[in-house]
Amino acid sequence: MKYPPPGMYIFRYSLFSAAGDWRTNRSYEQGENFNNPLIPVEVVDTQSSKSLPPTYSFGSVQSDDLVISAIKKSEKDGSVIVRLFEIEGKKAETPVLFLGKQQAFRVTTLLEDNSGTEDEQMLRMDPYQIKTLRLLSQD
Repeated sequence: MKYPPPGMYIFRYSLFSAAGDWRTNRSYEQGENFNNPLIPVEVVDTQSSKSLPPTYSFGSVQSDDLVISAIKKSEKDGSVIVRLFEIEGKKAETPVLFLGKQQAFRVTTLLEDNSGTEDEQMLRMDPYQIKTLRLLSQD
């Protein structure tokens, strides 16, 4: 079999320029936005009152150089898995927020096996490190 198989392929390209280096301009965000554009849903109007704020995040960290690449349900149980990486080559330390609240977590492997033995409150990342976290329920 020949790879790639015969057929029509469409390639999309985008160019981005700015003064300074890629870290200062956060060029990786341009690539993420190009490949995974957000689909906005507006909740601000004058027709009715809303119970939710105009913006809200499933999960976040308080460090600009950390990127959350996945939030998903665990393959092994019902817990929430968060995968993230450090993009700018710096150490980072931050709490992990889920649905607006700080969450305790346990570090896992990529296959979601626990690699950490202790519950943690503060995420510490080395330069360019990738981590997978299992959020602990707050029952």
